[in-house]
Amino acid sequence: MEECPVCNGWWQLAIPCPNCTAPLQEGGRVADYFDDYSPYLSIEMTDGAETGKGRLSCKHYVYCQQCPYEETVVFPYTVV
Repeated sequence: MEECPVCNGWWQLAIPCPNCTAPLQEGGRVADYFDDYSPYLSIEMTDGAETGKGRLSCKHYVYCQQCPYEETVVFPYTVV
C-alpha cells in the first residue's frame, strides 16, 4: 500500500519562501479545492500522478503567510 507522507503527517514541510524566506505553509491536497466532495475521494481518483520512476505522487498547495507567494509541490508516495 502506498500513502502520501504529507497527508499522513509523516513529513513536516520545511521549505522557505523564495520571496521573503518565511516558512511556507502546507494548505492540503490541490484536488481538495476542486469541489465539495473532492476531499473524500482517494488520491488515485483525484490528483495521483505518475512520477518518472513509475511511482505515484500527491500534489499539495503551499503558501506564504508573509507575502503573496503560492505554488504547488509534488510529494512522492511512501510504500507502507
